[in-house]
Order: sequence, then structure tokens, then C-alpha cells
Amino acid sequence: MSNNSDNLFHLCLSLESYLINVGIWVGVFLIIVFALFCAFKHSKKAANKLSLFLIIICPINIFDYGIRSFCGPVGGWPKSLLILWSVFTLTLPLIALFAIIKTKFSDKFFENFIKVSIAPCILLLLYGFQTSFIDSTISKKPVYMDGNPAHLILFDMLSYDLLFQGSQVDQRFLNFKEFSIDCDVFLSAKSPGKTTGQTIPRLFAGSDLISVGHDRDTPWLIKPPGHEDMIDLAEYENILSIFHDANYNIFLQAFAMPYTKAFSRHIQFGKVYPYDTLWRIGFHSLIWPIIYPGGLAHQRTADSILENYKAGIFNNPPNTFYYTHWNIPHPPFIYDSTGGKLSRWELIKRMVRKDNKEGFLHQLVGTDLVFGEVISAMKQSGKYDKSLIIVIADTNAKGFGFDSQHVPLFIKRPYQSEQRIVYDAVQTIEIKEYLKAFLHEHVGKNFDLEFERLNL
Repeated sequence: MSNNSDNLFHLCLSLESYLINVGIWVGVFLIIVFALFCAFKHSKKAANKLSLFLIIICPINIFDYGIRSFCGPVGGWPKSLLILWSVFTLTLPLIALFAIIKTKFSDKFFENFIKVSIAPCILLLLYGFQTSFIDSTISKKPVYMDGNPAHLILFDMLSYDLLFQGSQVDQRFLNFKEFSIDCDVFLSAKSPGKTTGQTIPRLFAGSDLISVGHDRDTPWLIKPPGHEDMIDLAEYENILSIFHDANYNIFLQAFAMPYTKAFSRHIQFGKVYPYDTLWRIGFHSLIWPIIYPGGLAHQRTADSILENYKAGIFNNPPNTFYYTHWNIPHPPFIYDSTGGKLSRWELIKRMVRKDNKEGFLHQLVGTDLVFGEVISAMKQSGKYDKSLIIVIADTNAKGFGFDSQHVPLFIKRPYQSEQRIVYDAVQTIEIKEYLKAFLHEHVGKNFDLEFERLNL
């Protein structure tokens, strides 16, 4: 799968996760060997029938890997291909059962078939050997200096339309509402892209880029205005580089995108979690939802980001810039109406239900509780008042008819204690210039910076 740059990009495949994935397949192999051994102990005929069943259903995985190699992640497959693939994976096991009941093959046939299969199997194994990995974790010695902590908190698909009631945060989301009382609330903020992949590089570059992309060696390629060729985002002035140059430590917790590979020289503490799950990669079709539903990994990713973030708030030096790209409230849905985590059985059932607005509201309730824990950690550490805190989304919620680029934007300046509603239209790509001004102004109690002052 790593031979396709899209897969490597979205799965954030590290050596650790690759070895776990190999372990999954070794486990499957041993189970098959044991099953064949038990069948052979019963009779050679039973072993042959089990072998035939396995031979027929093998193309499910082979074709799945093949399609992903050409078409990338499942989310990018054409609808017609998804329908055909669903029909294929549902009917093939039935065909295999029918074959072992109705057909008969000689022992000589199976011996010859195994001999013929050896060469392509070896070729498939060689094709599957990994050639490159992403460093999903970074840990370096911090730099200790005085400074004001700065936080850029990005919740994936945090919906403006569902979060707000008029010009104020809805009462159902108490932690966001309480936070909004102390900060500037922007009611007309726009994201520079309609997808996460289009938004993040533009946010980091602080520019409405002509185009973005990636290849096997460079996680983010960008084409800024005035440039003829694509360049590496890490080599262009970006949000992390300006804090790195100002002797700030970079603390990063994120998912789904290879931040640690792109910005390894800037980050002191970093961890990226893959969007897809290992069990979903290792077991395809009808097996993986039961064994390891995607929502379970989604829950654990959110929990890990939260725990690491809180620990960083307490332990990191004051001259630290925190960037968190949360996987919530982005689907799969993992919270119930109270914001509590859904059980494994509920997560499995959710996979056959269509996402609706009520379910998304439940995800916002859960996200609100997570955000409350983050703010509580800042206050308990004594760093809340002097911190710059920016809360944004990459895009609006999708599928409900909302403007996908209208996003929430909250900015709490150091020592700010009153709300200010900003009606002027702004774009989140302007945040980079805002942060540059924050660093330039040598932040103190009188720090009072607005988008309007920057004349952007």
C-alpha cells in the first residue's frame, strides 16, 4: 500500500505500525495453518475443501490492495466501484461455500495448483515489503526561555452552524460558551479550502496557494502566488517555522496527516495518529468492522491526544507553541447524546446507519467536554491567563447544506477577560500574520492585537 503516495500520506505509516500489521498477517497465517491441520486430521477431503474455500476468497484481499494501489484511499473511489466491490465481497464467500459443496477436485489438482501458486505468492510478498516509513513520534530536548504559551487548536469539521445560536455559542456547549466570554469571537471567518487536505497547507503557509500536493518524499508540496514550480511547505515560511525561529518549542498532536515527517526539524515534541486503523488495513470486507470498528480507534486517538496535550501543558516550558489537530467531531461518530463514549456494539451498529444532524450534535457535545478538559488543564497549570489561545476548524460540517468554508474562530489574547464580537469577514490564512505580530510585539499584559490592526 505504501507504493501509492496517497496511502502513505493518509495512513501515516510508521515502522511500528508496519510491524504490527505484519504481526496481524502472521497471526492469520498461523490460524489458517492450524485450521488446515485440524481438517487434515479429520480427512484429506476436508482439508482439500477448506483449501478450496480459502483459494476462492483470497482475491478479496488481493483485489482490495490492488484497487487501493491505483485509486488511493477508499474515500476516493468512484461510487460505482464501491457498489461493485460491496457486491463482490458479499457474494464471493457464498460462491466459495457453494463450490466446496458442489464441486470435486482430485488430490493431484491441489498439488499442481500449489506448485503453480508459489511464484506469484513470492512476488506478492516482495511487493508488500515496505520501502519508506514516517516518523510518527518526535521527542527532542526542549529550549527553556521566558515567554507566553500559544495554542492553535484545530477541531476537524467543528461546525459553525451547529455550534452557534445567532452571535453566541449555543447553551448546549457550555465549555465553548464559557471560553467565548473571554475572547474575540469571529462570526464571518472563512477557511481557505473545502477539505482538510486543501486547508492545512494554506493555513500553515498563510497564503491562498495556487495548488497543493504531495509525493513519496515530500509530504506537502505547495505553489504560492508568484512561483512557477511546486516547493516544499517546510522550506516556505510557515506557522511552525516562525515559532521555531523565535526559540519556541513546538508541541504537536495530530492525526491523518504526516506533520512529523514534513516538519521534523521544527518540532520538539510530536505525535501523529493514522486516520485508518491497522485492523481495517489488515482485515478487509466483512471482518474488520466486527473485530475492530473504526470508531474504536477514533476514540483512542482522541483520548491519546487529550492526555498528551494535558501532560504537555503542565510539563512544557512557557516558551511553547501548541498545535493540535483533533480527529473530532469528524466522523466516525463516537459519542452519545451526553458526550459519553459509545460502546463497541454501538460503534458497530453506527457503521450501517447514515450520519445525521442529531448524531453530529452528539459529537459536538463530546468535543465540548474534551475542550473543557483542555481549558481546565491550562487553568490548573496557572498558564491560562497569559496564554494566546486560537480555536478554529478546517471546514464546516458536511452533508447538511452548510457553507463548507464558514468556520468558527475564537482568539483569546493574553490576559483578555472580556468578549468582543467581530463581524468583519476574515480568512483563517491570516492567522499566520497574526501569530507573527504576536511574536514581534513581545507579548505582555497590554497586548491587544486584532485582525483590523494588521491591515491584511
